[in-house]
Order: sequence, then structure tokens, then C-alpha cells
Amino acid sequence: MLAGFPGVRRWEETDDIVQESMMRLHTRLRQFQPESPLHAQRMIALQIRRQLLDLSRRYSRKSHHAASYETRNGDPGGTAKYASLEEWHEFHQQVDRLPEAARETFELAWYVGMAQEEIATELGISLRQVQRRWRTARILLARSVCMHALLDDG
Repeated sequence: MLAGFPGVRRWEETDDIVQESMMRLHTRLRQFQPESPLHAQRMIALQIRRQLLDLSRRYSRKSHHAASYETRNGDPGGTAKYASLEEWHEFHQQVDRLPEAARETFELAWYVGMAQEEIATELGISLRQVQRRWRTARILLARSVCMHALLDDG
């Protein structure tokens, strides 16, 4: 996931992200116990995603030295090819708005990195159903993110 956040990757180590995410998870587990190992994986992925978004927000603040790094120093890491913080933030918000079945499949594939066959086994559904949910999630995300971008520009 860190690769998708070049503004964070420049300043943070993977171990630090994992440690902070696990502290978030520990706090979350005090309030809510996972129902299954699969649910626990989804909770972990969510905490990592939230940590990365929070760090992205921190590093993009105008008052933070990292916010204008590329302006002062060029773009040595090639970060210009990545989506902006706002685009990533909107993308992750739209993931949270997906219908439950599509969101569950998307989270396992995108954030946890499971293969479709693994997802089918874990969820107890057919591979074809996983493929349909994956396609539905991608279509809904494309429509919502693109529509949001179009409305913001006008």
C-alpha cells in the first residue's frame, strides 16, 4: 500500500507505518472483536489505510516542510505520475461507500492482496461471484471517482 502514497513513502519507513497501524488496531480491538480471521485481515488493512491517509494529510499541509518538497527540489522520485492526496482520499472514501459484498471483495483483493481464488474460498462463494463483485466494485469506483472529479472541475 505504501507504494501508492509517494508523498508518505519519501518520509516514512514501512516498519513505522506498520507499528502505528498496529497501535490503531490494538485500540480498535478494545472496542470490537473480529468475527473471523478474514474479518481481522480486513480490520488490519483498514487501519493501515487510515494511517497512510493521515500521514498523507500531514505531509500535504502547507505548513509542513514536505508539502513543497517537489517544488523546491524537483521530482526526483517520479511522484508526479501518482494521484494527488485529494484523489487518493476520495478513492478511499468511495471504497467505504461500496455495497457490502462489493466492498468486502474489493478490500480483500486491493488492500489485503488476496487472489480471487483465495477470496472465493474464504468467503465460501464461487470464483465467478468474486469476479462479478470485483467488476462491480471497479465500475462503481470508476463512476463515482470520475463523476466527483468532473463535478469539482466545473
